[in-house]
Amino acid sequence: MQIISPDTLARIGGKIILIGRAASAVGAEVAGGNAVALRSARESLAASEADYDKAMSELAPEQREWVEHLFAEALAKARAGRVGYHTDVYMAQIKWSDDQVRELEAITAELKDARTEWVQDAMSYDVTAYQVAKLCGRTPSTVQRWVK
Repeated sequence: MQIISPDTLARIGGKIILIGRAASAVGAEVAGGNAVALRSARESLAASEADYDKAMSELAPEQREWVEHLFAEALAKARAGRVGYHTDVYMAQIKWSDDQVRELEAITAELKDARTEWVQDAMSYDVTAYQVAKLCGRTPSTVQRWVK
């Protein structure tokens, strides 16, 4: 599991979307032939790329590599100004969040099983449900449900 904040992925995804918008604007201005507008669009693209690079530089190396892989297709489309980069950003974020939820569900199940086993073992040595409940900030009836 890669530990990274959903807010961080949302922020980086937003930077990729800005790159796509700016790249599309550059393409439109190249076709339009307005030199001033083209220069402005290129400056906007450069600023968007710099924002993306700054956001990526704040990540640890292994996180950066992982995020680059996650958003590779979206970033390539955005930089090319091609249609679909928005969708690719959101689909990458959705896939990541679903993978995280599945992994957390599996870990949660393992932890619950371990807790049940340990409570059962402790109760076999004269530890009461009340003691466990007090320790964990739960009710004794909750502790009893754990061991059933």
